[in-house]
Amino acid sequence: MTRLVAPIPSLLALPRLLVLVTSLLTVGCGAPLEPSRGLVAASNELVGKWSVTALVTEGEEITGSELASVQIEFGTDWFSATAGCNSGGGSWEVGEDRKLTLRDEGWTERGCDDQTAMRLEGKLAAIFSRVSQYTLEDGVLTLSAATDEYRLVLVRQEPPIPSPLLGTTWRLQGFEETFGDGPGAAVSYEVVQPEHLIEMLITDGEVTGSTACGGFTAQVLVANDSIEFKDISIEDMDCSAEAMEQRDRFKQQLMDVRHVGISGQNLRLSNADRSRSLLFTAQD
Repeated sequence: MTRLVAPIPSLLALPRLLVLVTSLLTVGCGAPLEPSRGLVAASNELVGKWSVTALVTEGEEITGSELASVQIEFGTDWFSATAGCNSGGGSWEVGEDRKLTLRDEGWTERGCDDQTAMRLEGKLAAIFSRVSQYTLEDGVLTLSAATDEYRLVLVRQEPPIPSPLLGTTWRLQGFEETFGDGPGAAVSYEVVQPEHLIEMLITDGEVTGSTACGGFTAQVLVANDSIEFKDISIEDMDCSAEAMEQRDRFKQQLMDVRHVGISGQNLRLSNADRSRSLLFTAQD
């Protein structure tokens, strides 16, 4: 590879996008494992912002204007909630047959004059700890416990926006690493050699591609400027030591990707603190 020093390209954040993911796999020999597209579609159904139209705890139902301030958002693998006072949330995952697990990881503890909001947030926490399944019919999302005494009924605030990445092919141009912050940050850029070509095609919830050492598949979920690749499986074919090193580096950085940016024909996939990026150009 050729090591260069280059400025950080200015990329625009993507609009709100939705696609889907599941869990990591290690590299193995032979054909890539087939992802569970049923779980992919199920997870994709939940991502977005929701308003609550009915809330049931201990069999008592609340509806109407009292719930106007209650908002719930599902991200790629996290959720957040508020009733206008404190905020809380945690992680979530779906299973077969629309099983749903919400792991409530705590709430802020700010005192508020709005006692109704605080009471509703307590009820939300009680429901989250008991939710075990969901249904989605005619745009109405229902989260329910094993019994019907705890339940949330929601409607989507914003319809999902189709991802402009769907059906696009990208070629890896280089690996970028940033050292330091601000205008004085140093940037290392390693160019991908033509004989070590890496390309990927992004379809609905899935990525397929090729490296000099074989093909690969992954699943992908994008929300706002956040993106995550999971279920990554790469063929283990004979290739040069340099090509193998580049393939393994690409896989590791793809696993760490959390941010996406696109400007014209250029795509940037960056890790959580944006210190490492994969830079691509669009292909016809």
